[in-house]
Amino acid sequence: MNTVRVTASEYKKLQKDWNNPNYKIKVIPKNTCPTCGQAQWVRVKDTPPPAEKTLVAFGSHKFVKAQYVPKHSIEDTDNYQGDPEYCEKDDQYYWPEGWYEWNECEDTHWMLDFEITHYMILESPEGE
Repeated sequence: MNTVRVTASEYKKLQKDWNNPNYKIKVIPKNTCPTCGQAQWVRVKDTPPPAEKTLVAFGSHKFVKAQYVPKHSIEDTDNYQGDPEYCEKDDQYYWPEGWYEWNECEDTHWMLDFEITHYMILESPEGE
């Protein structure tokens, strides 16, 4: 049987065929290869990165484990190495919006000084 990637609207149309023995419908997560199920690179221009999720990022011929921090999402508790942004509305300092190197064993997550063009979501192997 063939496996076909479908959009959400196409998926709804196919739901009526769930019980049809002639069809095998398999839901394939977005940005994965329909053949092998492996993650694929996503262009930042096409799909904004998920907030505060560890990713493999690529830009300026470099790969880095990183997280994207949206504006006013992480409060600064004196651990940001730079000038945090002040929000008068909240009377709070925040990390500046942008991409940060994100390593598990480091206390400091450095803001990247180059443009990220692509990312890939890091998933745990099945069963772990």
